Amino acid sequence: MEHKPREGELYRRVSVCGKTFVLYYGYYEPFEREYGDPIPIYPDFLAAPLYTDDGHPLATQMQDMCDLGMLRAPCLQDRCCGNCIHFSPHEDLFGICTCQDRRKP
Repeated sequence: MEHKPREGELYRRVSVCGKTFVLYYGYYEPFEREYGDPIPIYPDFLAAPLYTDDGHPLATQMQDMCDLGMLRAPCLQDRCCGNCIHFSPHEDLFGICTCQDRRKP
């Protein structure tokens, strides 16, 4: 029998560049409760930026691409970080933005 996640249940712990994130199941928006099971909730690095020790911003594959983002291929339509040439993937949808203009000194 397939396990159905419950809101607030632990999804997993993920370490990226020495920072640990605890991910829980939930909903990004209240209306999402009407449409299905909860999903893993990732940090919002646009609202609360975090950086690697050498100043690169952390990102998730699904977050909106910033104004400096550039699509990896012209055929891609979704302007999310995972489709950006500056996105360097790490574990479980997390990654690093390698754009030098976004690097924190």
